[in-house]
Amino acid sequence: MYAELLRIKVHREQAAAQALRRQQCLVEQQAHVVQQARAEAATFQEYRIQQEQRLFANIKGQLVALRVIEAMNQQIAVLREQEALMATRILDEEKRLKEAKQTLEEARHRYLATVREHEKFDQLVAMQREIEAQEHLRREEAELEEIASMVHQARQEARRDNPRQVGR
Repeated sequence: MYAELLRIKVHREQAAAQALRRQQCLVEQQAHVVQQARAEAATFQEYRIQQEQRLFANIKGQLVALRVIEAMNQQIAVLREQEALMATRILDEEKRLKEAKQTLEEARHRYLATVREHEKFDQLVAMQREIEAQEHLRREEAELEEIASMVHQARQEARRDNPRQVGR
């Protein structure tokens, strides 16, 4: 009985540990995704700034048609929109990271709960075995006392029945 329950407790603990490791890997992967998104956004921001400076430098000090300025402004708007999309992606990835960390905490709590359950079960089994050992010892002592009592009673009966042979 104890062996089967212990096997179940061990299985639950191992499953919780495995789930914890998997979630730790997911958190690490998501942290990498966030880091990568931030790096891409930083690189793109530098690119956008360079492109804007280049576009302004191309028309600086020149008389240009309004459509050229509008085209330049459109290009700048597209670059800024891409940068805003990257910022949104960072926020989304950070949100996923936060959720993954929360799930990791929950997995950690589940794992620790299974460890505590296993430890409590081990303590219970140890206590039960100690009780069983004490009961076994008590029965053995009772049997020895019964045997000693029977021997004593047999000797007394033997003395009563044959008083001369008892002294030998």
